[in-house]
Amino acid sequence: MANRDTILQAVAYAAEYFLLHSRSDVPLEKVLGRLGEAAQVSRVYVFENYRASDGTWFTSQRYEWTAEGISSQKDNPDLQNFPYVEGGFSRWLETFLLGEPIYGLIEEFPPSERSVLKAQDIISLVAAPIFVNGALWGFMGFDDCVLPRRWTSVEIDALKTAAHLVGAMVQKQRSDAILDQAARHLEREVARKTAELKEANARLHEELRGRREAQARLAESERRYRELYERSRDGYVRTDFQGVILECNGPFASMLGYDNPQEIIGVPCRDMTPPQRFDAISRNMRRQLMERGFSDKFEKQLIRKDGSLLDVEVRMYLHRRPDSTPDSIWTFVQDISDRKLAEQERLRAQKLESLGLLAGGIAHDFNNILTGILGHISLIKHAIKNGAPHWRSFGSRRKSMPQSPGAHAPVAHLCQGWSARQENRVLAGSDSGLHGVFSAWHALSSSV
Repeated sequence: MANRDTILQAVAYAAEYFLLHSRSDVPLEKVLGRLGEAAQVSRVYVFENYRASDGTWFTSQRYEWTAEGISSQKDNPDLQNFPYVEGGFSRWLETFLLGEPIYGLIEEFPPSERSVLKAQDIISLVAAPIFVNGALWGFMGFDDCVLPRRWTSVEIDALKTAAHLVGAMVQKQRSDAILDQAARHLEREVARKTAELKEANARLHEELRGRREAQARLAESERRYRELYERSRDGYVRTDFQGVILECNGPFASMLGYDNPQEIIGVPCRDMTPPQRFDAISRNMRRQLMERGFSDKFEKQLIRKDGSLLDVEVRMYLHRRPDSTPDSIWTFVQDISDRKLAEQERLRAQKLESLGLLAGGIAHDFNNILTGILGHISLIKHAIKNGAPHWRSFGSRRKSMPQSPGAHAPVAHLCQGWSARQENRVLAGSDSGLHGVFSAWHALSSSV
């Protein structure tokens, strides 16, 4: 018979073996063989329990070691999914649930158990329950198929310890499996998160690159805008709705004779506009701005720093915040003083041209009248030669008049002289020049 120390040495070996080997490559059959040899038995095996959905208990053989010459039951189909109660082993289930072992000679077991056990050539056995996490996981059996062995309490205690060790090993395997599963899950999650982080990092880098490019484009756009804003010949002014200047560019300040735009920041537009037109323009432009967002072009005058007036053309636009709320007014100002001067010169030239046409027409009309007068004078002279009494008196007057065909020359000279003297009066809208022409004509006619 095996003694307690031999069995415990085998249990210690089993414990050490499980601790030294990894949880994935532990051959439980080798440990069972060491225990079987120490206990001097024919067969050592492990059964695992499970419960069906209706609560029925079943058990199946999972591991086995057999001594030389002993038949193996590992492939016995009757030992797979064996029902405790229906198979006649309800006593085993009740005893195992209490934490106690089953042991003794098979011939002393109940009849419902003997047939199954004798079919495996078992003469005597010890079966100890295996608990995992406080639940009945299965049992561990030791068969003697050679002798009708009576088990001592020392042997039974040692074999129960071996069953507890197997339970601890199974529990450890379960824990290790859970840890392995958790580790694999964690590895997958880490890999997934790493991939997500890499993808997010790539997107972030792309977004940052896009933002840098956008900022560069914005900076370039602002630079071009600022360059256009400051180098434009036109003035740009932004005011609030009370007409106070919020900002302006250098050309606008230069138009008004200021050296720096800061000199007019905060100045009301009313102070730069002749008062007779400011109110009417403001009302009209404000109505257009509110209705359509911009005004028509209109002309106005601005008061320069030195007090002189500057002719400008203006268009106003409504400035809005990103949320479309109006917050100020942009005004584009163009200096049209040169254009105004050119228009005045053009009007002056047109008036001079009209004056020349008028003078030419008057000379032509005078020439036609003088031609008729001179013709009649020739007839009178002819009549006098034929005996008319007043020849001498008329002849003296005839000599004082211009002779045909150049009779129109004094009149043309008179008109040209009058044109030169009266140029400013005609341009000013006076009719005294024409009055002078007709006065001269009346005097000439009287002399005739």
